[in-house]
Amino acid sequence: MKKIIQGLQRCIDEKKRAVIATIIKTEGSSYQSVGSRCLLDEDGRIDGIVSGGCVEQDLMERVTEILSNHKPETCCYDFRSENDFLWGMGVGCDGAVTLFLQPFDPVAFPEEAMELFHHYKEIYESDKMYSLATVIRSSDEKKVPVGMVKKLSLDLQEKHSGLICLNMDGVNTECYVDWVAPRQQVVIFGAGPDAVPLVKQLATIEWRTTVVDHRPYYAKASNFPGAERVQLINRSDYDTIRLNEKVFAIIMTHNFTLDVKLMKRLIQNPVSYIGILGSKKRIGKILNCLSEEEIKRFPKGIVHSPIGLDIGASTPEEIAISIVAEMIAFKKKKNAAFRVVEPTISLHSQVI
Repeated sequence: MKKIIQGLQRCIDEKKRAVIATIIKTEGSSYQSVGSRCLLDEDGRIDGIVSGGCVEQDLMERVTEILSNHKPETCCYDFRSENDFLWGMGVGCDGAVTLFLQPFDPVAFPEEAMELFHHYKEIYESDKMYSLATVIRSSDEKKVPVGMVKKLSLDLQEKHSGLICLNMDGVNTECYVDWVAPRQQVVIFGAGPDAVPLVKQLATIEWRTTVVDHRPYYAKASNFPGAERVQLINRSDYDTIRLNEKVFAIIMTHNFTLDVKLMKRLIQNPVSYIGILGSKKRIGKILNCLSEEEIKRFPKGIVHSPIGLDIGASTPEEIAISIVAEMIAFKKKKNAAFRVVEPTISLHSQVI
């Protein structure tokens, strides 16, 4: 989403037109999921992806006509069986994707463009859940035009993005609904050098990161350009840390006493995930410092140590990748097991 917003801002600044392409429906297997977007400007630049690159090239051929008519349209790419040969792309995804193509013209339609821009910024920056509907089809386009974007007051039972039929001001419509949820917040305790690549990795997936440390020479915003916040605290403040239930917390202070203090404090907070850097032996020592009462209320299933998937990581950069991968798997409720393909003679015969 960040690339889309940056691209829209560039179009506004440079007075360029563009088309926003959003995947509104998928069938079978697809490279990207519902809600994925790309921005295609009139000069041929593409920000974001909705496929492995094949769909974007075909979409680019539609840009001029959409911008000339200033009219949104829906298109479908079906790569299943013989349909793939009709497209001539040879994608082999065995699926289909439907996209909504929306013109963005800050020159001829500045008010409409700025409204769209602010909607996308709000999606990215929001700290609350809400639904945002974009009209895909309308029984009365004069009253409710295709492309109109509106916040929904109703509480959708299925909290995920997709197509839904809605009555808007007495008009029957089909809308693509964005279920907007705040970006995942991660708080890292410890601003040492090994936290730098971790924050960088988290920035690439657009998670919101706060780095906390009591050491002034480490807790500098200049060390963590990808962090949303770098907080310098007093050493005594670790005893009063308070986090909400949506936060992922990472302990990497490299100080045993502080790690124990943070563990004692964090298990009193309703956080979603706690990751601790260090060996199994070290986490065992930390647990030995907990009281019987603290052990009784120790949260189940959320404390991870040694933090990160076991990929044999050794450098700070590799460890950062393993940590981020584990948190993604945890958030999406996946076990992150190896998926190995083992071809057989019979399978090979069928392919031939």
